[in-house]
Amino acid sequence: YFINKFLWAPKANLRRLCITGIPGKAKILAVHNTSIAVNNNPQVRLVLELNNNGEVYTTECKTIVSRYKSNYFQPGKEVNVKIDPVNEKNVIVDVS
Repeated sequence: YFINKFLWAPKANLRRLCITGIPGKAKILAVHNTSIAVNNNPQVRLVLELNNNGEVYTTECKTIVSRYKSNYFQPGKEVNVKIDPVNEKNVIVDVS
C-alpha cells in the first residue's frame, strides 16, 4: 500500500495528466521548499492561481525544479500547466 501511494501513484498521475490534461496558464503565488532533492534539484510546492474558463481558483502542486532554472519559478511568474479534466484542483507543471 505505501509503495503504491508514495511511489507509483504520483508517477501514474503525472503520466495521465501529460496525456489527458487540459493545457492552461497559472500564476505562481508562493513557492515553498519541501526539503526534498532529486539529483541535487529541489522539490518545491507551488501555490498557483489558475484561470480555467473564466473561473479563478487557487491550488497547489509539487514539482522538481532544476537548479539552473530556479529563477523561472518565482512568485508573480506564469507557468504552463496541465489541468485534470475530472478534478480541476489536480494540476501539474507542463515542462514540455
